[in-house]
Amino acid sequence: YWRKRYYDIKIDVEIPVNATATVYLPATKKTIIKQDGKIIKVNIIDGKAAVKIGSGNYLFDVIN
Repeated sequence: YWRKRYYDIKIDVEIPVNATATVYLPATKKTIIKQDGKIIKVNIIDGKAAVKIGSGNYLFDVIN
């Protein structure tokens, strides 16, 4: 599930048990990215932030 508004994108991700994933989020140097409500630091390359996650449910909020 995902939702885009004027200034942010919310993405809900579910990763199966015993799996890992890399989530790519659109970002610039001014973008704030939250994972489950907490601001996280990410490296931004070519307009994308890559976040590696393990199994579970995650909610990402990309705020521009």
